[in-house]
Amino acid sequence: MSSSRGLAIVNVLVFTILFTILAGSLLVLVSSHTILMEDTIRRTKAFYVAEAGYVHAMDLVKVGLPPTNPQVEWSVDGVSGATLSYNTPAVEVFPGAGLNGSMLINSTCDYTPNW
Repeated sequence: MSSSRGLAIVNVLVFTILFTILAGSLLVLVSSHTILMEDTIRRTKAFYVAEAGYVHAMDLVKVGLPPTNPQVEWSVDGVSGATLSYNTPAVEVFPGAGLNGSMLINSTCDYTPNW
């Protein structure tokens, strides 16, 4: 009788340790996926902020005004739609540096991860 109780306790310990290891590995996997997903979202947002800066600079150049660095919405409240923060792309203009002496406009945006 006591040997079957001992065997049951050993089985419970083995399964507890096994499920603890599985849960830990699942936690690490989900955590790394979350970090990768947030990095991808921030890179995509930074790409479109830089694209917005380029379009803004092109519009100003077309009407003969000097290009500026616009403020672009970075984060928005999902409930109210209010803008929470802005990001400003760095716009650089190089006259005559483009193809056949045309104007070259470069717009970049930096993003900062949370970790």
